[in-house]
Amino acid sequence: MKVLVTGGAGYIGSHTVRQLVKTGADVTVLDNMVYGHAGALVDPEVKLVKGDLGDASVVYPLLMKGNFDAVIHFAAFINVGESVQNPLKYYMNNIAKPLVLLGAMQAAGVKRFVFSSTCATYGVPTQIPIRKRKSRILSSLREFQVHAGKSLQGLRPRLGSQKRFSALF
Repeated sequence: MKVLVTGGAGYIGSHTVRQLVKTGADVTVLDNMVYGHAGALVDPEVKLVKGDLGDASVVYPLLMKGNFDAVIHFAAFINVGESVQNPLKYYMNNIAKPLVLLGAMQAAGVKRFVFSSTCATYGVPTQIPIRKRKSRILSSLREFQVHAGKSLQGLRPRLGSQKRFSALF
């Protein structure tokens, strides 16, 4: 299976990449290296593309030529305090830029997509494991997650998904 992992040089992304490689997946990472680190990619067979998720001149050719079976998206910004101080930065990276990725996926015929979200969207947990419906939503990041989720559901028919998007909320 060929998998593109956006944000794959970050903490969660790099651990996911390691697990994918263990299963025999052919993994390519797209990361702008704002919060990622090339050193986090310890498997030599992983291909690293340094580029921005919102740069169509990088994302479209990558998807069109990559022959990917799936995309796993970890490239969202997750710092709660910064999202309050600079919400436009978060709207751009967490909502607008992933639309470029989804457009490229549609053009390339990639129909499997895993959207990851931070548990910070649920605020302070009242129990572990965190249950979405029972948590107190305190985080400004929740707003971004809601917008992104609506965008994904609206685009689902155009990407050709038979069921619903895989989502880690």
